[in-house]
Amino acid sequence: MNNIKERIVSVLRKNPKGLTISKIAEQVGIHRTTIPKYLYELRGEKKVLIRDIGPARVFYLNTKFTKRIDEDTIIRRLRSAM
Repeated sequence: MNNIKERIVSVLRKNPKGLTISKIAEQVGIHRTTIPKYLYELRGEKKVLIRDIGPARVFYLNTKFTKRIDEDTIIRRLRSAM
């Protein structure tokens, strides 16, 4: 995963109820028009889900993806401790 996508995932992990594109752009520090490209790539990878709330689109992490990351982190830590 590239650095921008990692930063987006990190921001969404801290905001489990989701964020709009503008809020994600603000927290990642990248222009608002650049963020959708990465969000839709993450959506294609099934890492991000989208929910329409009125006129707003809210993006949040897929909990299955989050769980897999946590499991991978635990496995890596266990292996490095051996």
